[in-house]
Amino acid sequence: FENLHWSRYDSAYRRAFEQDLFATVSKYPEIDFILKGHPSSDWAKKLWRELEGTANAQLVGAKPGTLETAPTPALLDAVDAVITTPSTVAMDAAFMNRPVAVAAYDLDLSFYEPLVLLRSADDWSSFIDRARAPEYLERAEQFLSAHTVGLAQAARVFECVDNLSC
Repeated sequence: FENLHWSRYDSAYRRAFEQDLFATVSKYPEIDFILKGHPSSDWAKKLWRELEGTANAQLVGAKPGTLETAPTPALLDAVDAVITTPSTVAMDAAFMNRPVAVAAYDLDLSFYEPLVLLRSADDWSSFIDRARAPEYLERAEQFLSAHTVGLAQAARVFECVDNLSC
Protein backbone atom coordinates (compact mmCIF):
# COMPACT_ATOMS: atom_id res chain seq x y z
CA PHE A 1 0.00 0.00 0.00
CA GLU A 2 1.40 3.38 -0.92
CA ASN A 3 0.51 7.05 -0.65
CA LEU A 4 3.70 8.49 -2.13
CA HIS A 5 1.88 11.52 -3.53
CA TRP A 6 1.81 13.09 -0.08
CA SER A 7 4.22 16.03 0.33
CA ARG A 8 5.61 14.42 3.49
CA TYR A 9 7.84 12.21 1.34
CA ASP A 10 10.92 13.64 -0.32
CA SER A 11 12.55 12.21 -3.42
CA ALA A 12 15.03 10.16 -1.35
CA TYR A 13 12.17 8.43 0.50
CA ARG A 14 10.30 7.71 -2.73
CA ARG A 15 13.45 6.41 -4.42
CA ALA A 16 14.26 4.14 -1.45
CA PHE A 17 10.70 2.79 -1.37
CA GLU A 18 10.74 2.07 -5.10
CA GLN A 19 14.17 0.42 -5.03
CA ASP A 20 13.31 -1.73 -2.03
CA LEU A 21 9.96 -2.73 -3.53
CA PHE A 22 11.58 -3.77 -6.82
CA ALA A 23 14.40 -5.63 -5.04
CA THR A 24 11.94 -7.46 -2.79
CA VAL A 25 9.65 -8.54 -5.62
CA SER A 26 12.70 -9.80 -7.51
CA LYS A 27 14.17 -11.59 -4.47
CA TYR A 28 10.97 -13.51 -3.67
CA PRO A 29 9.57 -14.91 -6.94
CA GLU A 30 7.60 -17.51 -4.97
CA ILE A 31 5.57 -14.80 -3.19
CA ASP A 32 2.71 -12.92 -4.85
CA PHE A 33 2.83 -9.17 -4.22
CA ILE A 34 -0.19 -6.91 -4.55
CA LEU A 35 0.44 -3.19 -5.00
CA LYS A 36 -2.41 -0.85 -4.08
CA GLY A 37 -1.99 2.86 -4.42
CA HIS A 38 -3.85 5.62 -2.69
CA PRO A 39 -6.94 6.61 -4.71
CA SER A 40 -5.53 10.14 -5.13
CA SER A 41 -2.13 8.92 -6.27
CA ASP A 42 -0.63 8.00 -9.61
CA TRP A 43 2.50 6.59 -7.97
CA ALA A 44 1.21 3.03 -8.02
CA LYS A 45 0.68 3.30 -11.77
CA LYS A 46 4.24 4.61 -12.16
CA LEU A 47 5.58 1.75 -10.04
CA TRP A 48 3.49 -0.70 -12.02
CA ARG A 49 5.16 0.34 -15.27
CA GLU A 50 8.42 -0.86 -13.71
CA LEU A 51 6.87 -4.12 -12.47
CA GLU A 52 4.64 -4.91 -15.45
CA GLY A 53 5.36 -8.38 -16.73
CA THR A 54 6.63 -9.53 -13.34
CA ALA A 55 4.88 -12.84 -12.68
CA ASN A 56 4.59 -12.33 -8.92
CA ALA A 57 3.30 -8.74 -8.78
CA GLN A 58 -0.02 -7.17 -9.65
CA LEU A 59 -1.52 -3.72 -9.35
CA VAL A 60 -4.93 -3.38 -7.74
CA GLY A 61 -7.30 -1.67 -10.14
CA ALA A 62 -5.38 -2.59 -13.27
CA LYS A 63 -8.09 -4.89 -14.63
CA PRO A 64 -11.74 -3.91 -13.97
CA GLY A 65 -13.98 -6.67 -12.67
CA THR A 66 -11.24 -8.77 -11.07
CA LEU A 67 -9.96 -9.25 -7.53
CA GLU A 68 -7.59 -6.44 -8.41
CA THR A 69 -10.47 -3.96 -7.95
CA ALA A 70 -11.27 -5.26 -4.48
CA PRO A 71 -11.62 -2.67 -1.69
CA THR A 72 -8.92 -2.41 0.95
CA PRO A 73 -10.70 -4.54 3.60
CA ALA A 74 -11.10 -7.40 1.11
CA LEU A 75 -7.44 -7.16 0.15
CA LEU A 76 -6.33 -7.13 3.77
CA ASP A 77 -8.43 -10.21 4.38
CA ALA A 78 -6.75 -11.98 1.44
CA VAL A 79 -3.10 -11.25 2.25
CA ASP A 80 -0.67 -12.83 4.70
CA ALA A 81 1.19 -9.63 5.63
CA VAL A 82 1.21 -5.91 4.83
CA ILE A 83 3.96 -3.44 3.98
CA THR A 84 2.71 0.13 3.76
CA THR A 85 3.86 3.69 3.70
CA PRO A 86 2.75 5.58 6.84
CA SER A 87 -1.05 5.63 6.66
CA THR A 88 -4.22 4.38 8.26
CA VAL A 89 -3.68 1.14 6.33
CA ALA A 90 -1.32 0.13 9.15
CA MET A 91 -4.21 0.41 11.62
CA ASP A 92 -6.59 -1.36 9.25
CA ALA A 93 -4.14 -4.25 8.77
CA ALA A 94 -3.61 -4.56 12.52
CA PHE A 95 -7.40 -4.68 13.01
CA MET A 96 -7.48 -7.50 10.43
CA ASN A 97 -4.87 -9.37 12.52
CA ARG A 98 -2.14 -9.11 9.87
CA PRO A 99 1.58 -8.63 10.44
CA VAL A 100 2.36 -5.03 9.50
CA ALA A 101 5.53 -3.21 8.50
CA VAL A 102 5.75 0.51 7.76
CA ALA A 103 8.31 1.95 5.34
CA ALA A 104 10.07 4.48 7.57
CA TYR A 105 13.53 5.20 6.14
CA ASP A 106 14.59 8.56 7.64
CA LEU A 107 11.16 9.56 8.96
CA ASP A 108 10.40 9.71 12.68
CA LEU A 109 7.55 7.24 12.90
CA SER A 110 7.51 6.61 16.62
CA PHE A 111 3.69 6.72 16.41
CA TYR A 112 3.81 3.41 14.54
CA GLU A 113 5.92 1.58 17.13
CA PRO A 114 5.87 -1.28 18.01
CA LEU A 115 5.12 -2.19 14.38
CA VAL A 116 8.12 -3.12 12.25
CA LEU A 117 9.73 0.01 10.78
CA LEU A 118 11.53 -0.61 7.50
CA ARG A 119 14.63 1.46 6.83
CA SER A 120 16.39 -0.67 4.18
CA ALA A 121 15.95 -3.52 1.71
CA ASP A 122 17.40 -5.83 4.37
CA ASP A 123 14.57 -4.79 6.70
CA TRP A 124 12.01 -5.66 4.00
CA SER A 125 13.62 -9.09 3.61
CA SER A 126 13.77 -9.70 7.34
CA PHE A 127 10.08 -8.84 7.70
CA ILE A 128 9.06 -11.11 4.83
CA ASP A 129 11.25 -13.96 6.05
CA ARG A 130 9.65 -13.81 9.50
CA ALA A 131 6.17 -12.45 8.72
CA ARG A 132 4.46 -15.49 10.16
CA ALA A 133 6.30 -15.24 13.47
CA PRO A 134 3.89 -14.74 16.40
CA GLU A 135 5.95 -11.71 17.43
CA TYR A 136 4.60 -9.69 14.50
CA LEU A 137 0.97 -10.36 15.38
CA GLU A 138 1.78 -9.42 18.97
CA ARG A 139 3.25 -6.14 17.72
CA ALA A 140 0.04 -5.44 15.78
CA GLU A 141 -2.00 -6.11 18.92
CA GLN A 142 0.26 -3.80 20.96
CA PHE A 143 -0.10 -1.09 18.31
CA LEU A 144 -3.88 -1.36 18.44
CA SER A 145 -3.89 -1.34 22.21
CA ALA A 146 -1.78 1.81 22.28
CA HIS A 147 -3.82 3.70 19.67
CA THR A 148 -7.40 2.61 20.13
CA VAL A 149 -9.75 2.87 23.01
CA GLY A 150 -11.58 -0.33 22.20
CA LEU A 151 -14.98 -0.73 20.66
CA ALA A 152 -16.65 -2.14 23.76
CA GLN A 153 -14.64 -0.58 26.54
CA ALA A 154 -16.71 2.33 27.83
CA ALA A 155 -14.77 2.33 31.11
CA ARG A 156 -11.55 2.88 29.13
CA VAL A 157 -13.11 5.89 27.40
CA PHE A 158 -13.94 7.48 30.74
CA GLU A 159 -10.47 6.67 32.07
CA CYS A 160 -8.90 8.37 29.06
CA VAL A 161 -11.09 11.44 29.41
CA ASP A 162 -10.37 11.65 33.13
CA ASN A 163 -6.63 11.33 32.59
CA LEU A 164 -6.49 13.15 29.25
CA SER A 165 -3.75 10.68 28.42
CA CYS A 166 -5.07 8.97 25.30
